[in-house]
Amino acid sequence: MKMVIFGLSLVIIGFVSRCNDNHVSNIEEEFGEWSIAESGVSSALFDVDFVDNLTGWIVGDSGTVLKTTNNGLSWHNLSDTSMGRLYALDFIDPLNGAMINNNRIFRTWDGGLTWSQPYVRDLQGGYYIDIVFVNNLIGFIVGGEGPTASSGFIIRTSDGGENWARVGTEIYPRLSALSFINERQGWICGDGGTLLSTLDSGKTWIHGDILVSPNPTFTSIQFVDNNFGWVGSRDDWLGFYRTEDGGTTWIQQSYETLLGRGVQSFFFIDSMIGSLSTFPGAGFEIGNTVDGGKSWNFDESLGVLRIYSIILSSVNNGWAVGHNGAILNYSVE
Repeated sequence: MKMVIFGLSLVIIGFVSRCNDNHVSNIEEEFGEWSIAESGVSSALFDVDFVDNLTGWIVGDSGTVLKTTNNGLSWHNLSDTSMGRLYALDFIDPLNGAMINNNRIFRTWDGGLTWSQPYVRDLQGGYYIDIVFVNNLIGFIVGGEGPTASSGFIIRTSDGGENWARVGTEIYPRLSALSFINERQGWICGDGGTLLSTLDSGKTWIHGDILVSPNPTFTSIQFVDNNFGWVGSRDDWLGFYRTEDGGTTWIQQSYETLLGRGVQSFFFIDSMIGSLSTFPGAGFEIGNTVDGGKSWNFDESLGVLRIYSIILSSVNNGWAVGHNGAILNYSVE
């Protein structure tokens, strides 16, 4: 997951209130809505990132790269099929960014107009899953290697992505997502209920796993400050957890409203306001919360759309991307 780059002062965000009566919430206000935007592509879109209210990128299957400089009014297609399936990207500023496919990293210093390929790793059938840069030099990639991609790893760069080295010797279950709140403090989640944290810019990682049975298969993690964080599982009976003490203790959230729905992706702008997309269960849906994830309103007006990534770029704007070239825009009237 991305660093929270838009500031914790972005507190008041409105969300869709259209919801099914079966998805109970005490939130009645209607502040904004999600709507389908024109992407111009049909490939699956796996990740979206904005560095400010105007400039953003999307990556996906078949080397799809889309860029906007006008808050999504138009998207410029920078795709290159030779890049293969692009899983994730991260930009530090409007010029400096990186993205990953199965086993390659691509780096740009000109806002995505050109990309270099400084690093390739043999993952023996595995693949990269998530990438985060905390500054222009220090970055991290997590994923799984081996024939079933089940052996997790963390690799780290300190020279802007030219060279990468594995962190430590421990063999983890597959690792799926990263979240940093500053250059030193970050978290990782993965299979088997795995939760890792660092206080030294990722040089060392310590376990803070959630010990429940069966072990959750975590898909996404985000912290907004030293205390408040969330982690989501694709397992429809294990779902979603929240911490208010930096990951020392975790409490399962939204059991009733998320029952039957694994968590694909989510994004919080502060400790209360967020949006979440689900795996199959009662269909693919996008939901919104204003109470820190204790309850959700699910918007069913968009039909069955599988959403892979969500980001809120301002107090009145957000983006979500998914299957078949789907781009959704959140806006306040």
